[in-house]
Amino acid sequence: MVGLNDNQCAKAAMQACRALNTDGRIIMAANLTDTDPVGGENYKQVLRLLGRTGPDAFIKTVLTGDWSFVPEQWQVQMWAKTFQKLQGPKQVYTCAPQLENCPADSIPEVNVAGQIKR
Repeated sequence: MVGLNDNQCAKAAMQACRALNTDGRIIMAANLTDTDPVGGENYKQVLRLLGRTGPDAFIKTVLTGDWSFVPEQWQVQMWAKTFQKLQGPKQVYTCAPQLENCPADSIPEVNVAGQIKR
């Protein structure tokens, strides 16, 4: 997969999970071409909320009337839906060389880029 940043991976993961059972796994290889391979500040902000609350509470939060729309939240909602189906973020593995030194809490899925020897 070629994409700009990690928020593009959410789209691929959402489509892939449609073909999986709840005990399935997604393994993605990506070439992220953006200067920030994770994504913009809005994406990161909403990702942190997903990380703190979990997918069920996150979806509930963004669907309430009190929630103010945040640009780039749609991609995080796709991660949340993917994680709901797959029983959590530890069922999605991404290998993108640009994420090699990315802190583990910066993306919701399992980052395997740093585990692969070049």
